[in-house]
Amino acid sequence: MRLFFGVAPAAPLRALLQSGSDELRRLPAGAGLRWLDPASYHMTLAFLGQVPGARLEALLAAARGGLREAPACQAALGELVWLPQSSRPRVLAVMVRGDERLLAVHAALCQALARAGFALERRPLLPHITLARCQRRPPDLRELAGAWRSGGAAWPVAAVTLFESRLLPGGARYRRLATLPLGDAGPAGSPPA
Repeated sequence: MRLFFGVAPAAPLRALLQSGSDELRRLPAGAGLRWLDPASYHMTLAFLGQVPGARLEALLAAARGGLREAPACQAALGELVWLPQSSRPRVLAVMVRGDERLLAVHAALCQALARAGFALERRPLLPHITLARCQRRPPDLRELAGAWRSGGAAWPVAAVTLFESRLLPGGARYRRLATLPLGDAGPAGSPPA
């Protein structure tokens, strides 16, 4: 199973992101992009890659242990960017701003998973939500950024979700496997929403 932990935006924020994406899609600069299904919106916290299904329970137990002490926090939508920030960007994303508590959630999760023997992607956390993908040279960001109206919208981060990612010809599809509340946010875990 190709797995990662992330934060799934609640329905009101997902609707706001969809509305903003719909506006951008209508612009000439947005016409050549492949826009994501709003059900796919998420912010990745820890990417694991391929994990045997037999290790799923151990993975969830480790994550629950790490997140038990992690604080609920706030996050806010920021500016539009092309990622990676290099000569060949491939995704249009909205940055996510959070305080030190968001970094504490990330650190607690990664430390618990590493202690349990799970290998994680080594890139530093770059909180963002992907809106669209680009196959060729990306359009100028100025036109898109000038029309972006969703920056600043905030939401509470009270849980972390384990996702399975399936790579299909039309793009990746994500399935929620479990939702784990943060330490001060509720019961020990819940099935996917």
